[in-house]
Amino acid sequence: MIILDTSVLPRYGTSLRNNVIICALLHIAVRKNIVVGIPDVCLEESVNARIEEAGAKLLKLRTAINQASKYVELADIYLPDPQDVANQWREALAGSFVIVPLACEDAVEALHREAQRRKPARSGTGARDCAIWLTVKRIGLTATERVDFVSNNTEDFADPHDKSRLHPELLADLGDRDGSVCYFRSVPDLLAEIAPEIAYDPTVDDLNSEALRPKLLEEMFVGGFLDEMGIGELDGAVSVEVVVEQARSLRAYQVDADGVALLDLRLRVVFENAFGVPGSVISQRRVSGEARAWVEFDLSDRSARGVSIERIIVAEADT
Repeated sequence: MIILDTSVLPRYGTSLRNNVIICALLHIAVRKNIVVGIPDVCLEESVNARIEEAGAKLLKLRTAINQASKYVELADIYLPDPQDVANQWREALAGSFVIVPLACEDAVEALHREAQRRKPARSGTGARDCAIWLTVKRIGLTATERVDFVSNNTEDFADPHDKSRLHPELLADLGDRDGSVCYFRSVPDLLAEIAPEIAYDPTVDDLNSEALRPKLLEEMFVGGFLDEMGIGELDGAVSVEVVVEQARSLRAYQVDADGVALLDLRLRVVFENAFGVPGSVISQRRVSGEARAWVEFDLSDRSARGVSIERIIVAEADT
């Protein structure tokens, strides 16, 4: 299991999948059958930070609009309530990670550790860090596989002499199971161990291969992405074609015996209709869009053999 601390969760953005590193972690974890979780304390910390930061930015924007309205007429501008922003973030976190509850006895011990200045508490503060650590510890002592704990709070969790290792006092908490929890300072550090980053820069010809194009079209249908591009109604279609026009590699990793890469793609979808009437004039429609997708490729010859779309942004449509 992988457990993330609040400090490595994105602070900005409306979707976790838009964050390349978190997107990579979630995709790789699924491929390796690893559960990714966050303690419920981290959920509350992240949501509270979101409402505070969003509230401050929205207040500045609302103030600026009020000041500008003294000089020019402005149309009504919708500004969301900070609580709505926080609720959306809560849903995003709960939909992407397993939320690990805090045991009652761990909550009590967290307060005692803070009072006693025991790691990860210090200077009479740190009950939340203690609660997070005790959650990690509880899972580590009962899990059959190693728990990877990711936090860039090296001051409280890391060995002061080696920031890549867990603090000796926390290791002592694990007793003879001190290898059950492994500490990482960042998600990229973790990914470097479970799925090393590799180079992959495919050409559009590679991505338009006879092996990949049918799979890309199937992904567009099954995932409902043709609907998102406004062309879900295909009655009377003679042909539908998806072409990759541009590609940019964001990250690529070796996951066991396979290669996977996150790419930004520019796609063109072309479909023709004859309305089922023999000899009728065929109408053609083209729609272009930007997609972010995972491509699976062969490590030996780098040939693409599978695709999974994360999201679609429609750029333009020509009828």
